[in-house]
Amino acid sequence: MVETATGVYAPHGVARSLETIAAWVLGVLWILPLVYAFWTAFHPSAFSTRLAWDAPLTLDNFVSAWRAAPFARYFANTVILVTMVLAAQLVLVTLAAYAFARFDFPGRNVLFALVLVQLMIMPDVLIVENYRTMGRIGLINSGGESKGQGDLAEAVRTAVINKRGGGMGLISGRKAFQRPMNEGVELFNAIQDVYLCEDVTVA
Repeated sequence: MVETATGVYAPHGVARSLETIAAWVLGVLWILPLVYAFWTAFHPSAFSTRLAWDAPLTLDNFVSAWRAAPFARYFANTVILVTMVLAAQLVLVTLAAYAFARFDFPGRNVLFALVLVQLMIMPDVLIVENYRTMGRIGLINSGGESKGQGDLAEAVRTAVINKRGGGMGLISGRKAFQRPMNEGVELFNAIQDVYLCEDVTVA
């Protein structure tokens, strides 16, 4: 159980008042864009830049937004992409974790160390190099001329291949495969319980 900070590290008097005021100011500044977005969503565009309490309510903005882009297609593409990525990761992570746990081969520890290292690299750093890799193997959907009916399939294949193999899943799988089957299943169940437990939050 985390105890409240006491002693010299806890704010007192004026310092505590200033801290509270600053927290409220930051909270208000943070929520203002959300309030503005809510206001403009339910009022005509003529009232988007001025506050008028008698402004009429409307749902036309939602209709216009829905018609502005093929959101049904976007949703279907997302489902297809996530399903393919999940299936690929389950296969790759399971096989790699089993190999790291059960087979003794030259360079095993070095390869596993590389897996740990890639977890420490921010994904943003890899964007350019991933793009170059996709270009070298001819999997860049550059937005150029259409190649016919295979455009969608090529774009989905590129996106799936460009996803990383899931280092965290590999580490968990390796730990599970190094134990008897019942203990490995128990480990995965414990991890699943943590992800599904609403009492476990970020803070």
